Order: sequence, then structure tokens, then C-alpha cells
Amino acid sequence: MLPTSETSSDADLLSFRRQESSLTVLGLAVLAALLVIHVGFSPMLGVPSRKILWMIGASFLIQTLELLVLQGLTGPLSAAQIRRYAWVSVWVKLLLAFAVALLGGFEDSHYSVLMVLPIAAAAFRFRLAGVLSVATAAAILTFVELWLYYRRHPPARLLEFYEAATLALTYFVVAIVVSNLAGQVRRERALVQESLDALERTKDLLVREEKLAALGRLSSAIAHEIRNPVAMIASSARLMAERRPDDPVAGEMRGIVLAEAGRLEKLTTDFLSYAHLRAPTKKELSLSDTLAYVADVARARAAELGRTIRVESTADGHVHADPSQLYQALLDLIVNALEACPDEGTVTLGSSRAPGRVVVFVENPGDPIPPETTARLFEPFFTTKPRGTGLGLAVARSIARAHGGDVTLGRNENGWIRFELSLPGAEG
Repeated sequence: MLPTSETSSDADLLSFRRQESSLTVLGLAVLAALLVIHVGFSPMLGVPSRKILWMIGASFLIQTLELLVLQGLTGPLSAAQIRRYAWVSVWVKLLLAFAVALLGGFEDSHYSVLMVLPIAAAAFRFRLAGVLSVATAAAILTFVELWLYYRRHPPARLLEFYEAATLALTYFVVAIVVSNLAGQVRRERALVQESLDALERTKDLLVREEKLAALGRLSSAIAHEIRNPVAMIASSARLMAERRPDDPVAGEMRGIVLAEAGRLEKLTTDFLSYAHLRAPTKKELSLSDTLAYVADVARARAAELGRTIRVESTADGHVHADPSQLYQALLDLIVNALEACPDEGTVTLGSSRAPGRVVVFVENPGDPIPPETTARLFEPFFTTKPRGTGLGLAVARSIARAHGGDVTLGRNENGWIRFELSLPGAEG
């Protein structure tokens, strides 16, 4: 079954290599079995001559080399290359079978059955016309082998030519039957490929529709989040316009405008961080210094909320990361933990090592996160906080994935909530 495209794909190459290897291994097994039969019946057939042993050894060597070449194929092959290989392989095996049968040393040589193997191989590689040409060549070589034998050992026996004709008929039967089966396999493979192509198109369509749906949800969430501060700014501005500048209510409205403008600025900043995350510029960072710095930065917020922060690290050494992005991701995780932590609770920031990666974790006591919430934890704009933007965890995960890592919910038990940020390739 030769590929019809100009260059075979990885799947075509794998299928070709598997098929050719199976046929080659089958040829080696049959050749070995025939030699065992010859040795087993040596009182009747005679001891194998040196010539036939050398020829069988050469056949073994050639087909073993072919098997090694097949296993070593890695790059794509063009259809022309595969076609040339198929013709050369079939005709070499056919001539080897003829040579072994010719050197068999007796008129009714059982080695002629080796002719069937290149015929079967041709049925999988060529169309019916090519298979019949190989079968015809095998039939001619069978008669030639018998004719050459009787030239050396006259007189010729007509019955042996009759048996050769029967064997030649068997060649054609095998050629037609195996060719039909191979054609059926080709047709079924084409149907499977069409189904896979249709499935791939359907998957692409679903992905596009899901992207559009996600874009719609994101747009709706952005509009919802922006609408409230804009409405507050607009209403406060109207009240300010109706009041004198020294009116206390106008001052209160100015405070609301500034607070809502700051909230709107934070929302847009968080969204831009999520939507347009730049490629990280990695540097070698001390892991212990990074955790200590982030903990110091977050302690002001912890004191404001009445919580404490503890650093607990079992992993020393360095990690390659973008400093500002890693700080931002860890701060998002710590702030999230501080806000979820009960009063006077302690948030733990630590690190540990795993094979080929380092894990930075943030733990806090508290009630377990409900299942309906855990499914949406990293979804943009999803939040259970009255004043949250729902982008902290989403931004942290985006940063981690940009570094080849991830952010996951490591523990979700009563009194033990743990988020883990993993990074690959940490150095000791």
C-alpha cells in the first residue's frame, strides 16, 4: 500500500515500517523453518550442501540488514522512494528464493514455497497488475529451476512439471486472494482516514465555537465589571456638579470618584496582565531570597487584615524565572490566601523539590473550597469576593505556564488549603 501523497506523514511512515518489518520477519521465520525441515528429513532429502547453506546465510544477512534499515527510518519518505524500495525488495527476495530453490539439490525442492512471500509482499505494495507480474515471474522461475535441475540430472519427469504447474497456479491464487484482501484493507483505511479528517474538522469547528463562546463570556464579564465603577463615577460626578466645591457631600463624592477610578485602573491593569502577558525574561534567582522578598512585600497587607506570614522552605538553590512575573504570581497567591484566611490566622509560604522541578506553595487555614467553586477557580473574572476582580489566580496560572510550569490546587481539606506553583528545571 504505497502512499499517494508526495511525502509520507509520520503515521504513513510508521505503518510502512511496521508492515515491511512484519513481512521481513515472516520471511526469515519461513526460511529458518524450511532449513529445519531439510535437516530433519536429511535421511530422505540429503544433508544440506555448503552452497545452499551459504545462500541461506546470505538471505538471512540481506533480510536482517533490511530489517535494521527499516527500524532506523526516521525522516519522511517520498512516494517515489517507497515505490523504488518496494520493487527492489520484492525482486531481491524473489531472486533469493529462486537461488535457494535451485541449490536445494533435489527435483521436488520444498524451497520453492519461498516464492509465495514476495508475491504476498507485492500484494500489499502494488495494484493487481503489479502483483500478477510478480506471480508470473515466480511461475517462470519455478519452471526454470526445474528445467535446470533436469539438465544436470536427466531424464526429465513430466509429473514434476505438472506439480510445478500446480505450484504456479497456487502462486496466482495467492496473488489474487491477498491482493483483494490488501485492497479491502486500503479501502477501509481510506474510510477511516476520511472519518478522522471529518472528526478533525468537527473538532476545529467546536474549538472555534468554544473560543467565540469564551470571548462572549469574557466580554460580558468585562462589561459587568466596568459598568459598576463607571456608573458610580458618573453619578458621583453629577452630584458634585450640583453642589458647591466646599460642600462636604461634594468632597465625599470626590473620594468615591477617586476610589472607583482606582478600582477601574486595577481592573484594566489585571486584565491586561492576563490578556497580554509578555514573554518572560528569565534570570537566575535565589529561591530563598525570592520567598523572603515576596513575604516582606505582603506583610503590610497581612497586618492590615490581621494575619501573619511564615516562610517555610526546604528547597535551596536557584530557579530560572522572570523576577517581576514570578513576584506578581506569588503575590497574587499570597493575597488570595490572606483574604481567605480566618482572623489571626497564618499563611505559610514555602517551597519543596520534586524530580526536575521546584514547587512553591502557599497554605492557609480555613474551610474547604466547595466543588462548584474549585471547577472555576482559574476562570477569568470568576470570584466569590464582593470587591474582587477574579483575575488573580488566572494571572498567576498564566505566568506559571509561560515559564513551563503550572498553578494547581494542591490541598483542599478542612483547615488546610494549599495552592502550588511549579517551575521546571530548577537547579540545586
